[in-house]
Amino acid sequence: MPRANSIIENLHTLIFEHKFAPAYPLWSKNITSLCRAIPDSKHYCYIIITTNKDDSLTTDLWVGPINYPDSSLDSNCSAFKIAIGITYEEDPDFLSKCQQRIIRLIPHTDALANAVQEELLFPSLVATSHTTAQRMMAYHHFLEAYEQLKQHHTFPQIHNELISLYKKSGKSLSKTIKHIKDVTPDILNSTSQVSSDFLKDYLTPPFDLSSVLAEFAFIETSTRYAAQHPIKI
Repeated sequence: MPRANSIIENLHTLIFEHKFAPAYPLWSKNITSLCRAIPDSKHYCYIIITTNKDDSLTTDLWVGPINYPDSSLDSNCSAFKIAIGITYEEDPDFLSKCQQRIIRLIPHTDALANAVQEELLFPSLVATSHTTAQRMMAYHHFLEAYEQLKQHHTFPQIHNELISLYKKSGKSLSKTIKHIKDVTPDILNSTSQVSSDFLKDYLTPPFDLSSVLAEFAFIETSTRYAAQHPIKI
């Protein structure tokens, strides 16, 4: 698994010039992710670097709506995946080579945001991995709840907390999750009855509403901030 400093070193052009934000709180033992807000769009580019069980290393580029940047993108049929590279051996230049391929794709991936929006409005529901109509229905309910969170009077405080976390390269969203959990009743009261009834089954970990909304808020806040402010490592 590449360490944080090697990610920064080998993908520095993507981070410093193309405004990809390292998603530190969302990194796992085998997945490293970077996110970029697509200009003039609600959607995102995601770089997912995965250490596989056979010790190979893969890099994929995704264009999709706001989503936890890991393999869960496989179950979101409104997201599009582009395989960038894979290596089965120790290759000190692997990430640099992947960076070169991604930079060449950026102007074209931005255009895919329109296709993402069309898929959200009129889902194909074609199987991509674990895509089902129920999963996409759940995703849309989470999106509705997130829009209500952003309109809540406490969201500016949450926004500032997340900017501070990003600037410090923080690793945990626990504080944000707690704040969102405190206002979850307000969110459920603000969503449609259908969404509210559905989301009441998602109030306990691991896929609880407050955690999902904290992830969404971090992705949006960090990438929009990164687009306006050079990252400081």
